[in-house]
Parts: sequence; C-alpha cells; structure tokens
Amino acid sequence: MSHSTVEPNLKRNREPQSQARTHGLLPCLLVFWLMSPLSATAAIDRAAIASGVAFSCALLTDGSVQCWGSNSRGQLGDGTTDNRSRPVVVDGLAGGVVQLAAGTNHACAVLQDQRVKCWGRNDSGQLGDGSTVDRSIPVAVKVEAGGDLTGVVEVGAGNAHTCARLDTGAVKCWGSRANGRLGDDSTSLQRPTAGAVTGIDGAAPSTSATAISVGELHSCAARKDGIAVCWGHNDSGRLGDGSTVDRPIPVPVKVEAGGDLTGVVELAAGSFHSCARLSSGVVQCWGSRANGRLGDDSTSPERPTAGAVTGIDGSSADASAIAISSGGSGSCALMADKSLRCWGAGTRNGDGTDTDALTPSKVLASGSDQNSDPVFSDAVAVSVGGTHGCALVEGGGVWCWGDGSQGQLGDGVLRTGSTLSDLSALNPVAVLSSGTASDSPVPFSAIAAGFPSVLSLSVNGPNEALADGDETVTVSVAVSDGFADPVAGQSVFFTATPSAGVAFTTNPIVTGADGSATTSISATEAGDITITAFLGTSASGTVSDIQVVTFNPVPTSPEPPAQPFIPEPVPVNSPWALALLVLLMLGWGLRYCARVAAPWSSRECGPQ
Repeated sequence: MSHSTVEPNLKRNREPQSQARTHGLLPCLLVFWLMSPLSATAAIDRAAIASGVAFSCALLTDGSVQCWGSNSRGQLGDGTTDNRSRPVVVDGLAGGVVQLAAGTNHACAVLQDQRVKCWGRNDSGQLGDGSTVDRSIPVAVKVEAGGDLTGVVEVGAGNAHTCARLDTGAVKCWGSRANGRLGDDSTSLQRPTAGAVTGIDGAAPSTSATAISVGELHSCAARKDGIAVCWGHNDSGRLGDGSTVDRPIPVPVKVEAGGDLTGVVELAAGSFHSCARLSSGVVQCWGSRANGRLGDDSTSPERPTAGAVTGIDGSSADASAIAISSGGSGSCALMADKSLRCWGAGTRNGDGTDTDALTPSKVLASGSDQNSDPVFSDAVAVSVGGTHGCALVEGGGVWCWGDGSQGQLGDGVLRTGSTLSDLSALNPVAVLSSGTASDSPVPFSAIAAGFPSVLSLSVNGPNEALADGDETVTVSVAVSDGFADPVAGQSVFFTATPSAGVAFTTNPIVTGADGSATTSISATEAGDITITAFLGTSASGTVSDIQVVTFNPVPTSPEPPAQPFIPEPVPVNSPWALALLVLLMLGWGLRYCARVAAPWSSRECGPQ
C-alpha cells in the first residue's frame, strides 16, 4: 500500500556544424528549465510515515518506530495482537531504521545496514523470513540461498507480498505469487524468501529501478530511463498496459495516445488503481475509476492507460506535486506549497465531507468549504491507507483523518456509530503520544531520518569543442528540501558511464550555505557519457530524480590535407651552384678529349 536520479547524458559526438549550432541552444534552455520554480523535483523521502489498511507507523528522530491502529495479526510489532488507539514502540529495531512500508496487515523497515525486517501477517510468506508464521516482533528478510537480504534502499508492502529495491537498481520480491505479483514469471505457490524480479536486474538504465510501489495485488517500479513498469493482478487495468490481463513479469505503462509513459520519478500503487508523479510535477493515474479514484472527474469506465489528474498540471506551486500516495480507494498528493490534495472515496479525503471527490480536493484544517475554510498546511509527507490518511508536518507532528474505528487515527479514540461520519474524522486530528492522559494531549513527534532532499543537476559545457584530452565540462548541483529551502552540507557523489578516460576534479562534493556545489569533468575520448548523481558519499546513496542533458559541441574546423613534398629550386648565384657547374664542365671536357682527340699524352691535350 503506502510507504514511501539524476542521470544526464553528455553527448560529445561530432556532427555537421549546422546541426551542432542548432543543438547548442539545448543545454542553455534546459539549464533555465532546471532553475525555474516548477522544475523537476526528486521524490520526497516519505520514509517517516507509512499507512496500512487500518494502521499506521512513524519513524522517530532516534531511528525507532511507533505504530497504532489495528493489530489483529501483530502488525504493530509490539509483541501483542491488541489494537492501539495511540502509538506503541515496535520491538527489536534498535533505533536503526531509515525507511518504512505498511501493507494490508504487515509492515517492514529498512535498517541502516541495508537489511530489512518485517512483522505482522505472514500466511503467504510476505515477511520473507522463510516461514508462513505471523510475527508480532520484526524478523529479518532472507534470500533463498540463506542469509539476510542486504543492499536494500527501499521496501514496499502489499496485501500478501512485499518487494525491495536494492542499491544496484535490482528489485526483489517475496510472498504470494498469485496473479504474478512477484514478477518472476510464475503464478504458482508462494515464495517466503526474496527472489529476483524478471527484467529489473540493475544491469542497464532500462533494467534499473529508481523507485518502487507495492499495491494490494500488484507492484510497480520507475526505471532509470524514466519509464514505469508494473506487474501482477490487472483487474480494472491497474497495470496501465492497455489491457486487463494479469502480467507475471513487468510491462511498461502506456498513455492513451500510444507509447510508454515517460518522465516518471515516483509511483503509488493502490488497490485497484495506480498513479505516477512526473518530473514536471504532473500526476497521472490509471485503473478503476470507481469513487473517482483516478481524479479525472469521472467514475466510469476503467482506464487501462495513464491519464492526467485534474488540476495537478505543474503550472504553479499549488498545482505541482512533489509526493504521492495511493491506498484502498483513493490517493493524495503533497503539493509544492506544502498543502495536500486528495481524491477518491468519501471520508478519507480530509476535506470535511464524507462524499467522494472526483477531482483533487484540498485537505482542510477544519470545515468543509474549499474556498473559505483554512487549508491544512506545512505538510512534508503524506501516506494513504485503506480508509484513512496521515500527514507529517514541519516540526514533526503527525495528523490523520478518515476511518478511526480501529484506532488508526492515533488520537486515543476508538470511534463507534452507524454512519461513516460517526466512525471518521472528516478533518485531520493530531496523533498523540502514548501514555498521555486524555485530558492533556501531547502531539506525537516524528520526523524523517534524512529529511526530504531534492537534487537538481545541470551541465554547462563549452560552445565549441576542444581537442580530445582537453575537453571539460562543469557540473553543478543544487540541493533543497523540496520547498525551495537550500540544504547545506549535503554530500553528492558522481559516477560516469563509461568511466574509461573520465575524471572528476572533486568527487564527492559538499553543498555550501546556498545548497549548491560544482565540480568539473574531463574526458579523453569523444562519445556519450552518462553522469549519475547520488545523495551521499558513494554510489550506494539515493539517486535523485531523472534528468537527461544532451550536449553537442560545435565541431572543430578540419585541418588542411597534407601536401606532397616539393624541393625548393636552388638559386643560380649560390657558390655551391657555381662549383658544381665548374666540375660538370671539367668532366665534360676530359671525356671529350678521351674520345675525340689523342690520348692524354697527345699534343692537343697536353705537353709531349
């Protein structure tokens, strides 16, 4: 359900001069685009909060995790199966968590050492520990050959399966194989340990994942080349490939006009629908239109290809998404102005009503008037569960809305009644700290480890080519928190592919007070170079967003062809020329005497 790359391509090929002059404008235009307020932003780190069907979990500043809500299968991780209307500490994580994911009745956490632990329901092996026994305390995910799964940077949880993205770009899944949801070209039995997803092995941009999202019965991944792929159950067209046929291996998401959906930086897979956030801030969804869950002002029929969500078109801060999340029957988007928009079924939209929202509706702090009542603001992360939603705000507070019948709002109340309104909070309510008296509530504090970071990369090269071996370009990065506030002291590491003959002046680099930093690259050979930037000090860090920069320098003028050697004529007034002339004349005279006149002793040729 819910949980929570820069890749410029530097072309230095030689083209005809007329073409090169035309293409020479592209880098400038792209740099201006990258610097605009509505330029592409990297995926917000939503590791701080994750919502399952009827429970939620949050990551605290000390690396520990607390959960609240339904606990029927041990999904709160506190060693019991008792529902909790306030947060309880998850046992056995030892303060080393960096990312969370929550499924129907289980949850998972990525640890600082890049291993994964899961807890809760396990009847299909979705905890990945090699068994099918429910666990109320976290257990380590294993690989088939034995030992713990390692190198994990992101995890996603569904109904009866779970997937992880590795630092290599590969994806591995475990749990139920029904409908092909593990992506290993099989639909039989189950797999209680992690195994590879076909075609996402990290070997190339077209087979490397930069983000994943796991829905109830399907999964999706954003590839390094910006294309989204999905696999598993395809009822209602939730895979987006234009059909409703289940797919046991990943297939590209299509657009209605034909072709693949491109520019994808984040995915959100729900129960019967999926959504994608593009680098432009636009959101597109596909699958079931029931309850308005595609946000396109319609409830039918299903849409098996990607289409635009109304009003999130990237045209302004309040129309540009920087994070998305999908749940049971709806989705929410975190906007660039720190407000929230939700659409889909009834009370989970946080807009003060219990009616379906066919287009994105503002989450309101109170009331139900979209035009006059106060908007819920200062959000930095959002997560949608089965029938509720939660948001993390600046300063660390967590607020939830929607169904509260099983304590999933975390405000200390188990709501009862006969109507949706009785069972729900129509506007956000504060999640409270555990152990606090009901008459003296204290807001629960949580914040992401590694707060939201956005990395923009631009390449500024010369407008004319230099000789091979002396060709350099400047690479600039700018890191912000997603809301235009710079992040100082952030390390950024670069790789180059191919790497032969490529050198960075400084690598890694560290951002200054304005959130920016610069390095230079030199290359000894002409050709295409893919530069990847990572948030961190090595290639195991987070790849930020996907941008492609094409640079075509003007070719150098060709050297004139070599001319054949022609010796210069010798001047006739040269002393050497006169001496040579005398020798030639003397030799001619002697030869004449020998052949025509008498011998050397004759009177005509010498004394007697």
